[in-house]
Amino acid sequence: MKTNRFFGFMLCFLPGAAHMYLGLKKQGLQLMTLFVLPMFLTELVRLSLFMFVLPIIWFYSFFDGLRKINGHEELIDSDVLIFNWLDHNKRWAGDQNKILGYGFIVLGGLLIFDRILMPIVSSNFGWQMRQYIHMGTISVVLILGGVKLLAGTQQGKGKDQ
Repeated sequence: MKTNRFFGFMLCFLPGAAHMYLGLKKQGLQLMTLFVLPMFLTELVRLSLFMFVLPIIWFYSFFDGLRKINGHEELIDSDVLIFNWLDHNKRWAGDQNKILGYGFIVLGGLLIFDRILMPIVSSNFGWQMRQYIHMGTISVVLILGGVKLLAGTQQGKGKDQ
């Protein structure tokens, strides 16, 4: 199949389009999904937490598409890196439903916190107290997440030795 390199380059600006143009339908669809999903979730829950991944996905798709258009990479329609990692990582095997469940719980907690509790605090105590509580909560969650990761690392070392 003869491809027009300039047209392929222009398609690189839309994540997944250049991949589909090259016949890599699976990769193209996965990249488009990864790019559109954060926008959908942001609109659905009115929480801009997911928007940080958009530039990462866009740049990955752009440069991967360029490499494939210019012939620097073999055209094999395999999973995109993140899907491949999730599919073949033994640690996560069989835990996809559990991970999705944790994700829903965290997302629900964030929504309750941001859309219900923070407006109540703001109206009763003022915006400055809201900022303090918001930053304190984020700090506690990060600290607890770090402690959980460190505790998991220590348990993993004990099992291997």
